[in-house]
Amino acid sequence: MAGSLPQCLANLAMVILLWSITSPAVGQALQIGNVQTYTKIARGLIKSITTDTIGYLWIATDEGVSRFDGFTSVLYKNEVAGGYCKSIFRLKDGRLLVAHDRGLTEIRTGIDSTALSTLWQGDVIPSTNQLYFPKDLYQDSKEQVWIGEDDAISRYDGSTFRKYSLSGNSGVRNIFHSIAFEEDPAGNLWAVSFGGKLFRYDVTRDTFLPVELSLQVQGVTCLLTGPGNSLVLGTQEGLYTFQSSAKGTKVALQKVAGPGNISCGIQVGGELFFGTRDKGLFRIPQSRIGKEAPQGISLLPLRSIVDIRYDSNNGLWVCNDETIALLAPGFFQDIPLTDPGIPVDALAINGRNELFVTSGSSVDRITLRNGYFQKDVVTQDVPNVKTAMVFANDRLWIGDIFGRVWYSTDNSYQRLQQLAALPEGYKVSQLLSDQEGNVWVLGTPQNGLIRIDSAFRIHRYTTPGNIVVQAGVQSPKGQLFFGANNPQNYLFYYHQESDQIIDISRPLPFVAHNNFTINQLTIDSNGDLLLATTDGLLRVHFTPGHPEEQEVIRMELGNKISVDEPILALAQSRHSEWWFSTTSGLVNLMGLNSQIYDGSSGISGNSLTPRGLLVDDNDNLWVGASRGLAVFLRGDYASARTPAPVLINAKINGIPYEFSSGQPIRVPLGANLELTYFAPAYPAEAVTYQYGFASQDTIIWENMTSRSVILRDLEAGEVELYVRAQKSGGYPWSAPLSLTLDVVQPWYYTSVGRLCIGLLLLGIIALAAHLNSLRLIKQQQQLKAIIEERTAEIVAQSERLIEQKNQIIDQQERYQRLVESRLNEELAYRNKQLTTYTLHLIQKNESLRELQLAIYDLKRQMGEKHQVKLKRLLSLIEFSFRNDEEWDRFKMYFEEVHTGFFEKLMRDSPDLTATELRLCALMRLNLSIQEIAHIMGISPESVKTSRFRLRKKLERESVQELVDYVMQA
Repeated sequence: MAGSLPQCLANLAMVILLWSITSPAVGQALQIGNVQTYTKIARGLIKSITTDTIGYLWIATDEGVSRFDGFTSVLYKNEVAGGYCKSIFRLKDGRLLVAHDRGLTEIRTGIDSTALSTLWQGDVIPSTNQLYFPKDLYQDSKEQVWIGEDDAISRYDGSTFRKYSLSGNSGVRNIFHSIAFEEDPAGNLWAVSFGGKLFRYDVTRDTFLPVELSLQVQGVTCLLTGPGNSLVLGTQEGLYTFQSSAKGTKVALQKVAGPGNISCGIQVGGELFFGTRDKGLFRIPQSRIGKEAPQGISLLPLRSIVDIRYDSNNGLWVCNDETIALLAPGFFQDIPLTDPGIPVDALAINGRNELFVTSGSSVDRITLRNGYFQKDVVTQDVPNVKTAMVFANDRLWIGDIFGRVWYSTDNSYQRLQQLAALPEGYKVSQLLSDQEGNVWVLGTPQNGLIRIDSAFRIHRYTTPGNIVVQAGVQSPKGQLFFGANNPQNYLFYYHQESDQIIDISRPLPFVAHNNFTINQLTIDSNGDLLLATTDGLLRVHFTPGHPEEQEVIRMELGNKISVDEPILALAQSRHSEWWFSTTSGLVNLMGLNSQIYDGSSGISGNSLTPRGLLVDDNDNLWVGASRGLAVFLRGDYASARTPAPVLINAKINGIPYEFSSGQPIRVPLGANLELTYFAPAYPAEAVTYQYGFASQDTIIWENMTSRSVILRDLEAGEVELYVRAQKSGGYPWSAPLSLTLDVVQPWYYTSVGRLCIGLLLLGIIALAAHLNSLRLIKQQQQLKAIIEERTAEIVAQSERLIEQKNQIIDQQERYQRLVESRLNEELAYRNKQLTTYTLHLIQKNESLRELQLAIYDLKRQMGEKHQVKLKRLLSLIEFSFRNDEEWDRFKMYFEEVHTGFFEKLMRDSPDLTATELRLCALMRLNLSIQEIAHIMGISPESVKTSRFRLRKKLERESVQELVDYVMQA
């Protein structure tokens, strides 16, 4: 496949390789981190299980064989002659063999295909050329396949079959097992029947020779390699061993400690695992057979075991007839304690690299011997819960929940004595041993801060404000620091010269929570203080005598933990990495890359113990948790990996695409490509996938929502697609799978295609131009004839139109003259009406004025008797001057001649009165002052006064401007 792994991944691989080379080998045991169970993933009663080279789980049942990928199962029944399978076995070349009642079936598995074929027929009666109810399968170092039957053994060498009868093999029969096989270290093949008959294969004579056992055994289900030259028999009566190097026809059988009712067995590395019919699964180091009894695996929920298989990618597969369980390896090995399943309270380590752990009522000592951890109880003298431990002057010191302190009286740590003169109260949170052999007691408010010297003298110290100190640490330079649970006064320093505790707290760079607590202090490689608090991890740079240089920083905890995550404990390994106990789990931080471990990684519980992390001299990390003790083995992590994913399905625009391993996938430009991957890791739903493309020697990774990815809008050309997977539980990412995508342009995008298309277009254009030229010539000829014809018609039509136009013009002129004449007549008539009515008003008002003057003269001449009547006549005359009815009639005639006159005046001056409007109308008629006075019934002087006021209101400078304005209105 084209392309290569980017340089950054190559560097990472080199780091991991160097890490694994330099890491100490601390035990070869399979460390079981968690157990995953599966039910109802196969039809029928389960008889045997195995995995293929891809990583699929195969299950042999009464109904046939099923293939399980972590999500779905596929049943193959007819291909195995109806079912009743007894065993399924993976050969070294990757093929699977299934032994069933009707013979032997071969399964060849591929990424996207599975083929089953009958390898050897079986019969229901004994036969010399057919199998008779085969049950057990085994492949030797020469890659020959041995098949166990009730009274015979068959061999398949890859091309031919041969049967061997077993003389003297009579007695107990079993429907699940017949013959167990094993090669000894010298390469000799041994076979033992279920009834307890032992045989050795003689290569020179090509036959199985019976070997007499010194003890009679029955119910033999497995034969495994033991320590040295011994072989181990697993039987219904227990475990037996014998020396395979013994000569002759008889061997001495020796019973060793172990469970009974053994149903199956397997060797994994340097360990032997035995399944039983009623007590579950047991394990024992191969070298300890005959020296100690196998230990039961309490994590496994199955009591009845049918088959065991080991999968290097996932761990140990175990099944009974209905359930399959996966014992997945974890980075953490669970260490059984005297009081199992309860929280660890404190950890300590002595100068001999022995770990001491207190949990419940006991103090246990954990030591590493022959690659395996062993436990013994040190003491049970302290009756209360022990909350703190430390070693000082080769003595074990213990603090309990009531604030009391105990110490060992000898180097065996068996006997403890209580330190007198300390009153009871709150618990001891920490015991700290300094470089001078003093023991500091922290966390007891009833005692304050206490120092116990080597002569058992007690020294008491007070802190400013009597704040209770909870945690402490001593730097390599001998400086002692203490932390408290007060956000203002949280850090103290022991000044040895003055023998005093000094507050060195600086303001926190954040607002602390109300329950602010310092759980642990430690010193990093730069000599700075690290404070594990309920508000995150704090770094404090402290220089004695220069408090102004002290700096408090809240540290980043990687890409998966927030800065304010509560930190319960912390420890640093020799690989420049930090471990943090948080409420989210155990966090491993290297640079800015963080990894979270929880119960699925083998930690004994998800709740971690405060100050419950400890790194021993072998760089192994010990973790105290809510359900016990676990250890992180450096060598196991160096070899841990997530299996690389494989491509199992490809679709282009929804249509399946047949691909070959190592060959590019050809994708049309603009098509949608759907790829489905399978990483052989279980549980499959907990596997995370990412895809990416190489860019500048790095890969830009994108998360996949499932194990499928749909790619759209790919650019033309070859592109390298990378896909990687990650198992849950803290595993690193797998090596990326590289796949070349050949995004193919359509032929018309190629140079030749473009040239052909260009030539074709040119030809089409030339042909079209020629045809268009012919068409244009013909059209021109037709158009010329049409133009000549139309021109004659247009000339005639134009002449007719000119004549009609002249007639219309004459008619329009006559009509216009008629309209103007009528309008002039109408206007003259209106003017005449207006003038007549105006003259009428003038004459009427002149007569009224003369009458008024006459009445005034008559009034002066006549006596008082006629004054009232004369006043009434004068009132009638005044009313006649102001008669609005006459004015309205005048206004009507005026508007007919001078349309919009009053509207314009009111628009310019909305505050004009009715009298002022009348004055303006009379001025518009160009009447004299005398005539206006007669019409309005006032004197000429009053007319001038009214005209003056009107000029001011209309803002005109002179009478002439007023007259001009009124005449234009």
